[in-house]
Amino acid sequence: MINSWGKEDSNEFPWIDSNPIIFDFDEITEHSQLENRLNAQQIDKLKLILCNYSKIFSNEPGKTHLVEHDIELINEVPIRTKPYRMSAWQTDLLQEEIKKKVKYRVIEIGESDCASPIILVETPGRDPRPCIDYRKSNEVISFILYQALNIELKPSQQPNI
Repeated sequence: MINSWGKEDSNEFPWIDSNPIIFDFDEITEHSQLENRLNAQQIDKLKLILCNYSKIFSNEPGKTHLVEHDIELINEVPIRTKPYRMSAWQTDLLQEEIKKKVKYRVIEIGESDCASPIILVETPGRDPRPCIDYRKSNEVISFILYQALNIELKPSQQPNI
């Protein structure tokens, strides 16, 4: 396979749960408005790269099993925040978004002692999108800070972390 620099690429990509059959470059071009940001030659080059790697792309969202993480809390007291009030059309829109995300396995239904409210963020010219307000939960998360590496040092000169 040829990579973006025009060289043979022998790296195998790890498997990601997606459906490569559902890949439509024209749909991607239309929704991302590439014509406004790239010239025709750049769009053709992008199409070549995306089509060469179409097995890892899909127009439907998916999920990966390659990354897992644990969130450590400062205390074990569950955070429960009441939902924000919404109009009937906002509630219907939110329910449809949740159904769509469950269908595409972006989220899964689960049970938890914690609850954070969802809000709909409305941006001019775009569809409203759901966002979860994690501000209360973030107050009890134990953050682990890692030392930033100096990119100008050789790997052998980097401090041991």
